[in-house]
Amino acid sequence: MTIGGNTVTINTGDITQLAKSFVFNLAAPVTLGKIEQFLDWIGHQTGLDITQAQLEGYGQDIPIPALQTAYLQMLGAQVGVTALNINVPQKSYKFGVSLDFPEGIGLGFLSLDGIGVLVQNNGTGGGSP
Repeated sequence: MTIGGNTVTINTGDITQLAKSFVFNLAAPVTLGKIEQFLDWIGHQTGLDITQAQLEGYGQDIPIPALQTAYLQMLGAQVGVTALNINVPQKSYKFGVSLDFPEGIGLGFLSLDGIGVLVQNNGTGGGSP
């Protein structure tokens, strides 16, 4: 399978036991594009209709000018998937997403060039991924 120009290997083991043997690992981070492109992709995949203009409109309700500016700057971020791993036999998963700000975001006391989130379960939780 190809995602964002990168080849992704999916190993299912015995295809008749797919629900028990599915393993997926993203070998390298994938840049999905700017938030506007990401929203378009989500809309095509899920039918959700969220636009860049709507998100910008929400920013107008932020009463603190510095936070409003930071919010609007965040909308220029590049969205990337930094980690994606699903391992059904081990009952583990990992999902990492990043927002990279090419121009940076400054709040006077704080400067950001990116934000990332990683969610994972190493299989000790007992549930299915």
